[in-house]
Amino acid sequence: MMKIESIKRRFGRSPGWAWPRRVVAVGVLAVAACLGLAAARAQPVPTVSAPAKAEAAARTALGRQMFFDKNLSADGSVSCASCHQPEKAFSDGRKAALGVGNRAGLRNSPSLLNVGHHRAFFWDGRVPSLEQQVLEPLTNPNEHGFSKLGELLTRLREQAPYRAAFNKAFSMPGTEVVRAETVAAALAAFVRSLVSPESAIDRFVLKGDKNALDAEARAGLELFRGRAQCASCHLLNDDAGTGRVQLSDQQFHAHGQLVYPMQAAVRSRLAAGSRPADFAKANPGEASSFGRFMVTGSVEDVGAFKTPSLRNVALTAPYFHDGSAETLEQAVNRELLGKTSEIKLSAAETRQLLAFLRALVDDPSK
Repeated sequence: MMKIESIKRRFGRSPGWAWPRRVVAVGVLAVAACLGLAAARAQPVPTVSAPAKAEAAARTALGRQMFFDKNLSADGSVSCASCHQPEKAFSDGRKAALGVGNRAGLRNSPSLLNVGHHRAFFWDGRVPSLEQQVLEPLTNPNEHGFSKLGELLTRLREQAPYRAAFNKAFSMPGTEVVRAETVAAALAAFVRSLVSPESAIDRFVLKGDKNALDAEARAGLELFRGRAQCASCHLLNDDAGTGRVQLSDQQFHAHGQLVYPMQAAVRSRLAAGSRPADFAKANPGEASSFGRFMVTGSVEDVGAFKTPSLRNVALTAPYFHDGSAETLEQAVNRELLGKTSEIKLSAAETRQLLAFLRALVDDPSK
């Protein structure tokens, strides 16, 4: 409970077939229509000038205000924090997000901690910038529910406190300051401020503090690095230069042998003349499970999703893109099965690996 309260105080209150480019583009546009997602090839959000120090703080404060404001949804029922709750490491504890009208989305809400250094966003990596990512949920019919972004902009412009906050955060004399790019810049500024405090794994790996993990967690770390093969995707490094172990390679992976039947079925359907767009039209839920394939059109990407960081993994159940693993133990067992059926852990080894994973929770005192 102390950890949850500290997190609240820190971050705020809780409320092989490569398709031609033209074919892939058509498929992505159809996914946008069927799944309520913006097209992966959408135009990037126009940027705004780099802020001065005072403006930078004002942008982060404005982004935080919008992040927790339910008025930034069509019916006033959800905010960004509805699906990204501080006490759950900015996830929501559900299999799939719930948006306006209690509509269920198609994928699990991942943690937002430390995403500021990521190179691609969403489970399928369909957009390359945080500014694009923060705008998409606003016009998703299963999330914030605005039919177009202009509706939100009008609502913000009509509120004097918001207009004042935008004017403080952005120096744009003689022009309308409440616009798509400033909304994106402010929300992105707040999300970039969601950085993990130091944890035991940082002290152990980066500072050489051998007392940071207990004996059982250390044994679990050896399994993580070795026979369990976890560290091949969940990297124990700090390539972003944050002073924190990242625990993700930022790449896209499928569950090995678990997706081979799905890949074979997709390959057969493509050979018969189907296109990615056809999959989305016929069954949006099924198309969502195809992951990165719906962006690239490559069969090798069927079932491939972005590697989530394991920081705070004990707080972010349920697991995987569809929330299909309710417990950390179920998630571990599925990961091992997806790699190879030859990886067998004893009950004691599974307990050690789980002890290590539970030690990845951020230290709120730091």
